[in-house]
Amino acid sequence: MGQIVFPPKMIELLGPTVFLAGPIKGSERWQDKAIEYLSQKAPNLNIASPRRSLDRAKDYTENDYISQVEWESHYLRQSAKNGVILFWFAKETTHYCERPFARTTRIEFGEWMAHHDIEGIKLVVGFEAGFDGDKYIRHRLKNYPEVKVAEKLQTALDFAIKMSS
Repeated sequence: MGQIVFPPKMIELLGPTVFLAGPIKGSERWQDKAIEYLSQKAPNLNIASPRRSLDRAKDYTENDYISQVEWESHYLRQSAKNGVILFWFAKETTHYCERPFARTTRIEFGEWMAHHDIEGIKLVVGFEAGFDGDKYIRHRLKNYPEVKVAEKLQTALDFAIKMSS
């Protein structure tokens, strides 16, 4: 049976892992839907979700921020070695003026595309209708036919399941 891990908990995961990369602040809780779907369709697959549960969501202190970044880095690397990194570019549902939407996701995406280019790690990329900036990312992905691109979250999750087996 696969495990589901959320920050800040660090546990050893055996077997393939799907990392759910994508916007957290300002988007709907798409990770909850992804976890439910993956748990039903691929119960032996591990899932790493950087979005904390509702009861753990809060404003972070500096220590919380650092542990979150370290947690994400750890499980991104683990998924790159044995599994898939799934980038879901969810649309913005709540605007925060002090922060560009999906800022961290866009940086991580660039980083892991470079890893894909050099190391061949498995990536799935999906776009929710209404995500601002998808035109540029889609254009760049044309140079990477082995990166699976999806228009629906369920399709992206199906790609991740297939690529992790």
